[in-house]
Amino acid sequence: ERRQPRTRCLHCRPASSRFHPVSTGAYARACRWRNILREYEARNLEMIALLTFAQVLATALAGAALAWIFHALVLRAQREPLPASIPRAPGGLPWLGHALTFGQNPAAFLQAQRDVLGDTFALRLLGSDFVFTFSPDGLAALYGAREADASFAAATKALLGLKLPKEILDHSATPAFISRRLRSDLVAHYVEYAVVEARAVAAKLDAHGTDVFARAREIADRVSVAAWCGPRAAQDPYFSRINEAFRVLDPETFFKSPLQIVSTVLTRRLAEQRAIGAIARTLLDLHQHRPPSAPPEHLDDLFAMYRQESMASDEIVARRVAIEAFLLHTASVANMYAALAWTMIQLARDSGRQRIVRAALAAAGA
Repeated sequence: ERRQPRTRCLHCRPASSRFHPVSTGAYARACRWRNILREYEARNLEMIALLTFAQVLATALAGAALAWIFHALVLRAQREPLPASIPRAPGGLPWLGHALTFGQNPAAFLQAQRDVLGDTFALRLLGSDFVFTFSPDGLAALYGAREADASFAAATKALLGLKLPKEILDHSATPAFISRRLRSDLVAHYVEYAVVEARAVAAKLDAHGTDVFARAREIADRVSVAAWCGPRAAQDPYFSRINEAFRVLDPETFFKSPLQIVSTVLTRRLAEQRAIGAIARTLLDLHQHRPPSAPPEHLDDLFAMYRQESMASDEIVARRVAIEAFLLHTASVANMYAALAWTMIQLARDSGRQRIVRAALAAAGA
């Protein structure tokens, strides 16, 4: 490229003796912007210094806050030592403890520790000691402890708060409804529902075997829905919609997957909120389309009870009814299906008890 005569750059300061090729103009533009930045820095030197000081101060405060939190956790751990009689799982990382291994497969990790340490042991998780007990004596001591020493209700509510929306945990009308509905003249209806659903499930069994706990859970789910929401709710398509939403809210399998816990917390229980809405819409549909000749059901009592308490819209009332139905369902199913499944397993193993049960059924005309 043929070079042009060199001349002084017009954008440099007067004292500058620099020369640039006039043909391109790139150097001239660079000098212009450099001079602009120099003037800006000169005018804003104090502001830059202030911002730098603020950044250093913010970093120092953040570091101090983290140090205080860590110190508080260490002091709390030192202030509340475990009794020497409780064995502690060996190993673990500083502060994290066994959190990483526990999170990979909680059930398998607990079983491995139980095989080594016994039915009662402690784990270090995220700066705190957690005591696990699987023995009858340990559970009896836990349930028998004073509320101030070991609050089972507070611990349960705190754990369930990771899964369930706050409106469910703050709900308090269930005891009043149960006291009205658990009367001797209604128990016969519960037994009728159980017989009907058990026969329906038994009709689907074959000689190739089945998952006893799954079949017991199906019976318990249908009996519970029929008892608290009415027999029509235990029939499809209503039952499928209600039960699917109940399973979303069910905390039984929630703590088996740490990833599910994190996802639920980060999404602010969005799926659970939607499940409550799905139950509410289904129950409102059932309530509004009850045949005129059908006898009153528990669902009607629930709607009537909440309408008496407030003049809220049908949607709000239906949401409260949905929460009530979920709590009643959870309480009734929690132990029913496990007890039913183990009863069937024991019967299957004991031919003598089978004969006794068959004789009792024959005498009752069942």
